[in-house]
Amino acid sequence: MKSKKLVLPLMAFICAIGMSFASSNFVAEQSTGYVFRNNTWEQVNVSCDTQEENACLVKFSENGQEYQVYDSDLETERPGSGEAILID
Repeated sequence: MKSKKLVLPLMAFICAIGMSFASSNFVAEQSTGYVFRNNTWEQVNVSCDTQEENACLVKFSENGQEYQVYDSDLETERPGSGEAILID
């Protein structure tokens, strides 16, 4: 009986620590956006931070040109961090 009083709280504490690490690596949800590239609209999956007030930008190679991401109406610029996200 005495060991249960020690083991159960200890197990709960260990599980709580484990769950805190398991939930700390959430990735921002990706959504579909559009970029105007090579004289045509191209669909991209990107996770822009919508809380920021800068532009959501993407690039297709490390030193490539940066493109503004638009919503599905192809007119509304999507907000982001202002730093280009590399798309493979």
